[in-house]
Amino acid sequence: MAGIRIGVHWSLLVIVLALVLALADHLPDAHPGRPPWQYGLTGLLGTTAFLLSLLAHESVTPSWPAATGYVSTTSPCGFWAASPT
Repeated sequence: MAGIRIGVHWSLLVIVLALVLALADHLPDAHPGRPPWQYGLTGLLGTTAFLLSLLAHESVTPSWPAATGYVSTTSPCGFWAASPT
């Protein structure tokens, strides 16, 4: 099977719960007067967006240097400071 293997560890549920609760807890201070379910939903949507951006970063970043030819073994910054080979 081709593609990128993606695995999910059980601890992701703990991370999601912590992020949702943290966002839902701090949102009433920033935007008072809304129903509690809106804070929870916004926390869930924010957490989902964060995890999807993390997944996109992890799935695209490793292949970009090889695909573009920007690979350096001498630069301390890796491919960012390299020139095409």
